[in-house]
Amino acid sequence: MTTRFPDARQTNVTDLIQRLDDCATVVTGNRRLARALVQAFNRAKSAEGNEAWPAPDILPWEAWLQRLWQEAIISGQVEAAQIMLLTPHQEFSSGRE
Repeated sequence: MTTRFPDARQTNVTDLIQRLDDCATVVTGNRRLARALVQAFNRAKSAEGNEAWPAPDILPWEAWLQRLWQEAIISGQVEAAQIMLLTPHQEFSSGRE
């Protein structure tokens, strides 16, 4: 059963902003949503009277996946020469076969 709030969308954004203050990473389905959440975070920080704040860690899926891939290569968990990360086009093409 889902709990309903008077404005569930605003409550969720407020919760995300609080989690971002605690150094959370938010992964979104696309760049547009990531930009919208960054703007909401910045508006909230400005409304609190802050003049400067650390950038929130909000990434679209592709950027988050790329970050994980780069961290795996740097840490030595994956050898870049042996395994490749698929591009979005390659992912789409492989799903159609």
